[in-house]
Amino acid sequence: LKRVRPLQCQRRMFLAALILAFKYSQDRNYSLSTWAVISGLCSEEIKLNEAVFLTMVDWHLYIPHAVFERWASEV
Repeated sequence: LKRVRPLQCQRRMFLAALILAFKYSQDRNYSLSTWAVISGLCSEEIKLNEAVFLTMVDWHLYIPHAVFERWASEV
């Protein structure tokens, strides 16, 4: 089985961001095994991807409204 480095795979980082956003915003969440079925990744890989993503954003999952507005105006 070939190991993929999470930061080199946009799909894995997107999935990590999606899972973390869902966990952050919802009181009820899917289990890790459900995320594995949905994503096609194993549970260990999902946990690794989440840890890498959280490290890269310095554990800051909240974006202040002013920052969001600035980025939204660029898109």
